[in-house]
Amino acid sequence: MMTFGMFFPNDARVISNSFHTAPSGAIAEDVLQDKVGKIIHLGQEFTLSSTWYDQINYMRMANGEEADAPFKYRLLYPNIVRLMIGMEDFLFNKISFYQSLDRYRKAQLNFWVLNFISLLLGAFFLKKLLNCFTKDHELIMLLLVLFLTQYGVLFTATFAMIDVFSYMLFCVFLYLLVNRQWLTCSFLLVVMSLSKEAFVICTPALLAMYLETKQKALIGLSVIPVTVFVMIRLTMGESAVSVENNWNVMEGKFELKYLSMHLGSISGFTKQLVGIVLAYGITVIYLPRIFVLKRFGMLYFSITFSSLLLLAQLILSIQISRVLALALPLWLMVIAINFVKIKKVKT
Repeated sequence: MMTFGMFFPNDARVISNSFHTAPSGAIAEDVLQDKVGKIIHLGQEFTLSSTWYDQINYMRMANGEEADAPFKYRLLYPNIVRLMIGMEDFLFNKISFYQSLDRYRKAQLNFWVLNFISLLLGAFFLKKLLNCFTKDHELIMLLLVLFLTQYGVLFTATFAMIDVFSYMLFCVFLYLLVNRQWLTCSFLLVVMSLSKEAFVICTPALLAMYLETKQKALIGLSVIPVTVFVMIRLTMGESAVSVENNWNVMEGKFELKYLSMHLGSISGFTKQLVGIVLAYGITVIYLPRIFVLKRFGMLYFSITFSSLLLLAQLILSIQISRVLALALPLWLMVIAINFVKIKKVKT
């Protein structure tokens, strides 16, 4: 039987096997009791990967249960899954196979389906985005393969996680932004901000784009991510700038454990560099050529978004590659434009 962890480290494999041989709800309860990294299940102690802790929080949200920060702020995707489960319970209530699944396996199944759909939609809009810069079909197909086989996709697509959905949203947003479809952009920014707090970075990135292009609509767009970010937290009765458990930025309470982990040693710094390479693949060799985006009015946005995403990852995330992979479409744009320039020189 294929298990979730077959492509991942041993700790994830052990947990995934337990997921198939024991009630998955029991695993979820154990994980939430001790998120430090160890769980006791069926009399055995297992090391829990951060990915498994993430997905169990999302599955709990999909079942209307409490989740930890920052997962509980990512409202949209788990609640779409929750809606789907409710519809399926009504439609498939006489199908024995479906009724044999417990609520966590139902959540996993729906996350898988939505991740697959998100991947297809992401590829579709990335193709439309790249078509704005080149009509070279072979090049576009190659760049789509790079997108579909990136580390972030391979690492999370088979988990109940929101990364693939986030990649798709950013591809759609970039397509709309490049084509100056401001009204649709504004709606999508709300959707993005309800999906993942990382998209609050779009606020300074859009303001930077305004400085470059002087498009006044960008000022209005820049207000949306930070407004939704704050409103989610205030609605939950929490600090307007809350991002993690045990954080209260307004009172000066925050932790820098991840920053120390990533940059506090030579091995940590090396892992950070490896993480960047895994996130962007061969596109890293094109990072210095980002300035080709200037003639499309996307240079300041791209630099600001990528830099702040890296900074946020250093401070807030244990994962490196799958977080940074959010910006991959920007570098695929850079490659497309550079290949067009090379072809023009040759002709």
